[in-house]
Amino acid sequence: KLAIPEDGIYGFSLESINESELWIGAISVARADQPNTLREGRITLAKGLHDIRVRFADRTAYTHIKVFWQPPGSPRQILPIEALYPP
Repeated sequence: KLAIPEDGIYGFSLESINESELWIGAISVARADQPNTLREGRITLAKGLHDIRVRFADRTAYTHIKVFWQPPGSPRQILPIEALYPP
């Protein structure tokens, strides 16, 4: 689960070696389909817990993925562990 601290428009970004995609609830918010390319998306979220899912392909011996978020009025940053909760 993803804890959203306040209502607003949130940006989410992915950067990965291979393909990756991020969903909030049933909505695909960002999809990275080119190697090492940052892909961004925005979604309006209400305060509270939301389902989050990240899928990525592991096609190389040096796979990595970075997930960023940008809360309203804040700069883009790595999605902090404090915003994530087990289902």
